Amino acid sequence: YRLFYYFIVKYLNMEQKQLFTKSEKGGIYFSILVALYCVVVFVGQVIINLITVKNTFLYNALFYLLPLITLLTMVIIYKSKNPKEKLFFANKSNLLKTMPISLIIVFAMFFGLGFINETVINLFERIGVVAPKNQIVMQNVWQYLYFVLIIAILPALLEELVFRRIITHSFAPLGEVFAILFSGFLFAIYHASISQFAYQFIYGAILALLYLKGKSVLPCILAHFLNNFAVLTFSFFEVSINSHNLAFIISGIFALVISVVALSLIKSEKEEKEHKKLNAFLYSLFGVLVCLALALSVVFM
Repeated sequence: YRLFYYFIVKYLNMEQKQLFTKSEKGGIYFSILVALYCVVVFVGQVIINLITVKNTFLYNALFYLLPLITLLTMVIIYKSKNPKEKLFFANKSNLLKTMPISLIIVFAMFFGLGFINETVINLFERIGVVAPKNQIVMQNVWQYLYFVLIIAILPALLEELVFRRIITHSFAPLGEVFAILFSGFLFAIYHASISQFAYQFIYGAILALLYLKGKSVLPCILAHFLNNFAVLTFSFFEVSINSHNLAFIISGIFALVISVVALSLIKSEKEEKEHKKLNAFLYSLFGVLVCLALALSVVFM
């Protein structure tokens, strides 16, 4: 009852006074997001299992819509509570600096760090744990275009609005380092995949840095879209890349370092400082524990 009161009722109905700091709201946003995810995915999966056959195009087409419904609902809730805040804002000067860097980040993550997921999966298999692999079957161009929409375009838009524009933005008063690392952690654990956690954490952290330095979600959306689009396109056209190629790994890590250094040189806007980092973690804890339980259940059950 206490968790429900503080996370849902007290926050969504506050009108007369400020009950939570900006950074505490960041934790609440994440926990509400996960609660919404559980409800939408549970109900959605029951319906999908009744009307479709697993691993068919229709099943996957509907299944991948469920997280998008959750993210869109979270954006609507945030906007309803913050009607004066713009979701898409950009400083032209910073945008010109960060857009090219976002392209370097795509190269770094796709080619340089693509080996991480496969390496983690192999490690799990050595100890007898089979990590699930998501395989999307696309039999024609129309199916390919559909998945580009729901796996590349819409997730890039909605996940960046939620995790960078809302959550990372909310943690900014606690300092850039904390905002980058903690929002990256939440981004990774939200996907509830132990095998992808390391890759998602690095990806989430670098996109958080890109957002904080550019003060715009647009470069993050571009980077996210291009990464997902590349994965889908290479899969559809059956183009294979040796992710363990040493040249790819070295060049990718070098590109990632260059990106971090270039972003670090961009001056950040001053934020009103907050110091309750523990509170931000505690308000996120409900969502973190649920996501961890989901990730473990997928692997060990």
